[in-house]
Amino acid sequence: MCGIGLHLGRNAIAVLKKERIAEIRADHCHNKRMLCYRQWKEGQISKKEYLWSRDALAKQEEEAREQLASVDRRVHEMESRSGEDLPRYETLQELTKETVALLIERVETYAENKVEISLKFKSEFCNC
Repeated sequence: MCGIGLHLGRNAIAVLKKERIAEIRADHCHNKRMLCYRQWKEGQISKKEYLWSRDALAKQEEEAREQLASVDRRVHEMESRSGEDLPRYETLQELTKETVALLIERVETYAENKVEISLKFKSEFCNC
């Protein structure tokens, strides 16, 4: 598998999950706020209930959007740091545990001596 693209590691998966959760929370708050507005306009809830719900949901949405912005900054930071250590390995002569941990995501072996190596960075040798 030559192309996991830019690999950010397990931490990145957790960060991306947090990003998705923040997006869902923000969208949910926005949609619920719109629903409250319709309920108020249709007379299903009082103006007081509407205003209280609107303010509470707006605050929750704002918090979710702030969390989303924070996660976006973290992802950008991780992306910019992901290749920092690679230049010192350009002329690598032997493979150590340190280099394996830094450069290789996983190695899979198959029948007929087929080996698939997933790298933690975008390979220059494949058009992925």
